[in-house]
Amino acid sequence: MATPVVTKTAWKLQEIVAHAGNVSSLVLGKASGRLLATGGDDCRANLWSISKPNCIMSLTGHTSPVESVRLNTPEELIVDGSQSGSSRVWDLEAVVSCMEGEPGPVRSVLFNPDGCCLYSGCQDSLRVYGWEPERCFDVVLVNWGKVADLAICNDQLIGVAFSQSNVFSSVVDLTQVTRTSTVAQDSVQDSRPLPGAG
Repeated sequence: MATPVVTKTAWKLQEIVAHAGNVSSLVLGKASGRLLATGGDDCRANLWSISKPNCIMSLTGHTSPVESVRLNTPEELIVDGSQSGSSRVWDLEAVVSCMEGEPGPVRSVLFNPDGCCLYSGCQDSLRVYGWEPERCFDVVLVNWGKVADLAICNDQLIGVAFSQSNVFSSVVDLTQVTRTSTVAQDSVQDSRPLPGAG
């Protein structure tokens, strides 16, 4: 009987203790595949270099757990969303802006692929933000509940949510959403700076 040939095609690269509490979100940078951002119950967003054991940067300022983290495509900015309803955009050295006033926890955040705005998914709404200066361009009412992830495909934002044993998906037509400071008709607008901005 021949001995089977075993080839190792996958292996654990590293295991780290990423936060003082539970890890609630993580994202791997798509440009390099070597930058990892994590969010946790300790109210921090941490940045890691894959294959290095130590955190390269810890971003603080939230007063409640960080529910969601995302990197922009060139891996120059990170956005995080917290349970208290605030989102912060960082340039990997300092906070660039802080958007507050969401009606509930920020469950998922996502940069638009062209970098023109970011999307903030909450319990019953999607908010569209600019960050220099902080502005809410649009609000779309979406009854998606506990949204867990957002993705963009063919000018559609897809949100997936879960509750107990059920999973839901919702689609927002981004051609009908204001993504810049240009005012569009028939959309919910708030072009004023957010409270506390400046």
